[in-house]
Amino acid sequence: MKKCLFMLLAVALLMSALIIPTGAALPENTVTPLWTNTSHVDRCIVFDEGMGYAEAAVIAKASPKSMVAEVYVYVQSGSDWIYVTEARNSKTGMTIGISCPFEAVSGAYYKAEYRFTITGNGIDEIITTAAYGTYN
Repeated sequence: MKKCLFMLLAVALLMSALIIPTGAALPENTVTPLWTNTSHVDRCIVFDEGMGYAEAAVIAKASPKSMVAEVYVYVQSGSDWIYVTEARNSKTGMTIGISCPFEAVSGAYYKAEYRFTITGNGIDEIITTAAYGTYN
């Protein structure tokens, strides 16, 4: 399902081109991430013909950056989350993408936990987030 990953990267790159100073753009009392090395993070779980794809894209603020993307996929069973699979990608540059395919069961509820480490200027910035989806 590379289509979703390419779409995430395209949207993220477009958004990075439109970045304006946050102090001038946000109304008072607006909460935003205070990222040092990271400009944009996007993630999703999509399903297609019995397969699921946990995908994400990250854009750094300036190049070169050491970037690591990890994703761990779980399926819900009662009140528990059961491990399904994982993927990891690392590179140097301004963008990184990750795609983790898995077999999906109809009606099952899935969680993808993402961990991104973006290193620049001696600072390791760690971002964690999650995405959820049901295969219908």
